[in-house]
Amino acid sequence: MRKGMKLRNMLLIAVMALSVVMVSACSQKKSILDDVKVKYEGYSGHGIADLDNEKLNSNMVDVFAKKLKLDDYLTEKLKSNELNAEALESEATSDERDKLVKVERWVKDTRVRVNKAQNLKNGDKYVVTIKTGDKENPIKNESKTYTVKGLKKTKKVTAKDIAKDLNVQAYGYNGKGLIAITSKKYKGSVSFHIKNNGSLKNGDKVTIKLPSEFTSDEKIDFQGKKEFTYTVQGLKELAATKDLDEIKKVTDSMVNDEYPYGEFEKYVNTFINMYFVPTSAYSDYSDEKDTSVELNDKSGLEASRKDKITIAVLYTVKDDYDEDDEADDSNTRVVEVTVGNVSIEGDHTNIDSIDTEDDGTVSTKDSSLEVLQHNLAANGIKVK
Repeated sequence: MRKGMKLRNMLLIAVMALSVVMVSACSQKKSILDDVKVKYEGYSGHGIADLDNEKLNSNMVDVFAKKLKLDDYLTEKLKSNELNAEALESEATSDERDKLVKVERWVKDTRVRVNKAQNLKNGDKYVVTIKTGDKENPIKNESKTYTVKGLKKTKKVTAKDIAKDLNVQAYGYNGKGLIAITSKKYKGSVSFHIKNNGSLKNGDKVTIKLPSEFTSDEKIDFQGKKEFTYTVQGLKELAATKDLDEIKKVTDSMVNDEYPYGEFEKYVNTFINMYFVPTSAYSDYSDEKDTSVELNDKSGLEASRKDKITIAVLYTVKDDYDEDDEADDSNTRVVEVTVGNVSIEGDHTNIDSIDTEDDGTVSTKDSSLEVLQHNLAANGIKVK
């Protein structure tokens, strides 16, 4: 009798133990990362990780299906609809809708995070983390670490290497020089910003900072500072010539023709200053210099090879007397006389060969004398 009771007790204990194991196994959360792979694309240092989300979603559905005892049809529907349980509810039975509501809740509860998905290099650790907060969610909280490999190798490059393929040239006049940057290797819309561009002189050290288009190329591993130095040279001299008095005679005649002193008109014209301004700068003179230099823009460089100067001369013009022969100091204006298409040949200009009817202007200026003097000096030089 005792043996029978003992045997029954042992069987009861075994059944209870087996039940605990089965309950524990059923309630245990499941991994969804075990067989999920990652592909890597691009160049080392600029690589991109491509996590197999299709497999990850499929694993999630399998875990949910096992927990909720979903049939094969509904399981496959969830996979093909990318876990969009809500879209399946309209055709589901009442029992299935209850299960799909749980799937929808668990999908929202499951968060997939990666530590870094871009700018990867070979040997980096790519970590995928799964987090859930719902106790009923059958998905396991876990992390899996992958080692990045197979990315293409990059070439180490410095600013000096890039500078070898950039042709930097200074052009224009000494003290008013500009920079042009051309290249046979590099193309596209790229802008450099050159400090003091338009005011450069021979011997200046110009720091040229490389735009991101040169340093962020995925095929290279850029090393060191993103800049190099260029020494300005080859700028032409813009200086006073020996025929300034002859030039003044020409501009005096031009202003006197426009504002004569005679029986009916009495203008007193007073010479103030004379400036030599490169024609390219004179067309839109200002003291604000454009520091932007476009790669392979040769327009300024080519124009400088045939650049002429504009002679700009400032006068004040005053109505000397009114009808009552009384002095009238209030009616004074500033007049600018220009002669364009002028060349400097040695220490003289070609002023004698210039037709002022075609290449000369006499104009009244709205700006003050001080502003005009400032702007002309900023773009050229005062020679008289």
